[in-house]
Amino acid sequence: MTEHDLQYPVITFSRNIINIERSMDKLTKCSDYALYRGYFKEMFIIDSSGAGYIVLTADRVGKESLWDNIFSYLWSKTITIELKLEKVSINAPVEQIKEKLSKSFQEETSWSSGDNFEELSANISRAQTTHEVMEALKDWME
Repeated sequence: MTEHDLQYPVITFSRNIINIERSMDKLTKCSDYALYRGYFKEMFIIDSSGAGYIVLTADRVGKESLWDNIFSYLWSKTITIELKLEKVSINAPVEQIKEKLSKSFQEETSWSSGDNFEELSANISRAQTTHEVMEALKDWME
């Protein structure tokens, strides 16, 4: 499976960092440095359908010269990657998703600095399904 098989938006969990990615284009863009440092290693992804995936491999798309690679690494040039995924669960429990988001809300101040954070937090708490969690996140991102 690849990133093409996901239903967007998705929630990614990597190294205690949670991100919401609206599209395949956003998910598959990163810096060379992030790829090198293993940002995608053991990443867990939950898509809008509630399916859970782990990233098996993350590979740079396209070939570049040695100098291009050095330039990309030193100046954090954005690159495109391709993900190989393994589906590990058909439906991630909504309570587990809410718990991970709640923990991130408490630990990462960037969440609370956004507009309507209290409304987002309340909507996530009230959500009964993965779809409702994703809808709350989509509304907050717009």
